[in-house]
Amino acid sequence: MSFTGVPLNRTALHYACVYDQPKVVTLLIKMNSDVNICDNDKSTALIKAVQFQAEECAMILLQSDADPNVMDASGNTALHYAVYSKNTCTAANLQTCLGTRR
Repeated sequence: MSFTGVPLNRTALHYACVYDQPKVVTLLIKMNSDVNICDNDKSTALIKAVQFQAEECAMILLQSDADPNVMDASGNTALHYAVYSKNTCTAANLQTCLGTRR
């Protein structure tokens, strides 16, 4: 639930990334969680991981075929958020991933 009472429809995977819990992310993926499911803001777990600078979670998601091209409701991808937060390591990993998935 959000503070306004509107559900955000975030999954356990979204929250594991928000709270930087790579072991939980790994477990959820092993239990067949959809790595590309979006919440009400059209954010994926990868976008949340990058927004909250959970680099290990982001790498696990990318290695599990999370789509780095997904845009949220604001039109931003995970790479946009990495650049906004000046997270050069994650930005480089995302660019590498984008280059191999085209």
